[in-house]
Amino acid sequence: MKPGIYSMSAAEYHADPIPDGSLSGSIAIPLVHRSPRHAWWKHVRLNPAAQPTYSDKFDLGTVAHALLLEAGGEIAVIDAENYTTKAAREARDAAREAGRTPVLTAAYEQADAMAKRARTFLDNAVMGWGDGKPEQVMIWQEGDAWCRGMVDWLMNDRLTIIDYKTTGTSARPDDVERHLFDMHYHLKAGLYERGLNVLHPQGTGRRQFLFLFQETDPPYECSLVKLSEAAMMIGRKQATYAIRRWAQCMRSGVWPGYGLNTHTASPPPWIESRWMAREMSDPFATGETAPGETMPVYPINGNAGF
Repeated sequence: MKPGIYSMSAAEYHADPIPDGSLSGSIAIPLVHRSPRHAWWKHVRLNPAAQPTYSDKFDLGTVAHALLLEAGGEIAVIDAENYTTKAAREARDAAREAGRTPVLTAAYEQADAMAKRARTFLDNAVMGWGDGKPEQVMIWQEGDAWCRGMVDWLMNDRLTIIDYKTTGTSARPDDVERHLFDMHYHLKAGLYERGLNVLHPQGTGRRQFLFLFQETDPPYECSLVKLSEAAMMIGRKQATYAIRRWAQCMRSGVWPGYGLNTHTASPPPWIESRWMAREMSDPFATGETAPGETMPVYPINGNAGF
């Protein structure tokens, strides 16, 4: 493929349209935060044993995503209450084999209600958000390194990106903030911004990356979160690191793990402060008891020592 912005299915994207392999956001995360070997193991083009993973729990979010963004992804509604029967499991597996997302009838109705709520929220929160396209794939090159990224929603001016996330807990902004960084979404944002800057340089410095979080339980409440400039700066630096490391590993064919050196572990500050507090209150820690001496035990409620 040539560098550019394309519309393609999630299956085509995750299969990697670059024959020799390209760096994506989901590969950049283990590359930066674990090791190159983890990135190689996860990559479908590099590791023949890499296989997609499925989870019934995540199918709800996938269906809500498709319904909200009208991405055209095929959905297979399984007319059953659960997957305990052989027929339901066979229908689910056949749908996945055909590249469709299986969903139970009740879950489909839930996803539809979620999508309607999220669409109403976006209509009121982001002016003109509908003037865009779903699942836009960026393909670009940096030196001899191919990179790719799929954004959930890219507005036609290519200045606003919306990434849709569902959560089984709270979508309250201060609750999702830690989750956002735990999942390294700032790294993905930095990488995707970089791709758009290469493909659409006239928008550099004027983009906004918005995360739409939605709860999977009624009333399916939503929140909109934007990364601070400090967070984006860290994401950009990590994206630069990922591209450099990826290019080096691709050139050399070497994908190292954690290394063979013995590492020294130092206690975090809270370990030290907790023990210092213990030394101030516990006579066994302060040395106020002589070796071999035991502290007196007084019975409480008739149970000595408790």
